[in-house]
Amino acid sequence: MDNSASFLQSLRPLPWRNPKDLYRSCFRTAVILIAALTVAQASSVYAAGTWAPAAPLTAARTSHTATLLANGKVLVVAGFGSISWIATAELYDPASDAWTPAGSIASPRNSHSATLLPDGRVLVAGGANSATNLATADLYDPATNTWTPATSMAAVRSGHIATLLANGKVLVAGGLGATGIPINAAEVYDPASNTWTATGAMVTSWVGRVAARLPNGKVLVAGGYNSGNTTAFAELYDPVTNTWSAASPMVKQRYGHRATLLTNGKVLVVGESGNGGIQLQTTELYDPASNTWTLTGPLVTGRVTQSTSLLADGRVLIAGGGGNGSTVLASAELYDPAFASWTATGPLATARNYHTSTLLNNGKVLAVGGSLANGNVIASAELYTPGIAAAPNCNPDIDGDGAFLATTDALILMRIGIGITNSAAIGGINFPAAGTRKTWPLIRDYLVTQCGFSLP
Repeated sequence: MDNSASFLQSLRPLPWRNPKDLYRSCFRTAVILIAALTVAQASSVYAAGTWAPAAPLTAARTSHTATLLANGKVLVVAGFGSISWIATAELYDPASDAWTPAGSIASPRNSHSATLLPDGRVLVAGGANSATNLATADLYDPATNTWTPATSMAAVRSGHIATLLANGKVLVAGGLGATGIPINAAEVYDPASNTWTATGAMVTSWVGRVAARLPNGKVLVAGGYNSGNTTAFAELYDPVTNTWSAASPMVKQRYGHRATLLTNGKVLVVGESGNGGIQLQTTELYDPASNTWTLTGPLVTGRVTQSTSLLADGRVLIAGGGGNGSTVLASAELYDPAFASWTATGPLATARNYHTSTLLNNGKVLAVGGSLANGNVIASAELYTPGIAAAPNCNPDIDGDGAFLATTDALILMRIGIGITNSAAIGGINFPAAGTRKTWPLIRDYLVTQCGFSLP
């Protein structure tokens, strides 16, 4: 049974001594069951999504980048390979489920950034190679499938953030600098002139932060660590004034987290590493209108460094990542902003960490590469197909007679809630003549397809 069925199983009918007591009890139960359909069912109005194998990468890699191009293909760049850092890039074509070479950047690297520019090119900047952090940048042109050097950044950096601004320029900020210490330097790349321009200094120096461009054009940066300390600090970059200012801090200190701009304009932050390698389940939302953070529904399973994708329907898919201790997870979850809740969805075939996930134009999500719990780097890839949403007209009128009755609809739901299914769920119920769903197959189909129940 799904979450709603578990909720219904917790309900118990009140004792009765006469038919009136029976009716009152059923009616009272019916009121609760209306809430079950409108609230508890909210987390299960979609069929469970599924993962299926995709063609593997030509080279195993982790801590790489994956970028959806304007032509619908996915560009995967560099990362750490089975033995050392790699410079190769490759393209995934969803139409053929195949990978093809996409040349190589000038220097191998991982922990770099990759940003799709308005003209269709991809800017790759910074990263780490052996013990060296890089300032170099490269441009990939999908029209020619070639790489050309871009002007180098003013500061070397890895583990930084990179965000496309509304004006088509790219903000790069923070990260580990030349001495391996977090920096507060930030700069903006202009594709038109192939130049970098410094911004005002960030308020603080941190690495491993997350960023999201807000609807008002500002960029929110939050979390990270410095000198072994994890932070809840957040700040805002204003491209109009080219300056940084403090924002309200997160509720929790976070590192290894991910940020997603939701369709409602708020930012969802997921992932939190606690003491002793315990990954916590708390998630929170940033509201740009009020500059406030609030906790939202907790994860089913605590995790960090998972992949995160905003689906076409506005939900957020997270998959894999690091679990408690040194475990690596295969589980996946979905966040529904409408109900502020997380529900488990189909698991990955392969537990993976430090991988990427990319929403394709066909609505599926491509998960690529990463590493296993033993540290081995993998080349496998998988495709997630989201579950289809149930029809929006689920209502307590289970038997379809145009009215909700405690003696029919509520009894059916109550029986299902305590585990009764098949014909026994409607046995002995006197259906109204106007009812359109008088048999278990019809009622079951309604509850499954319209209301999202998981029934045998």
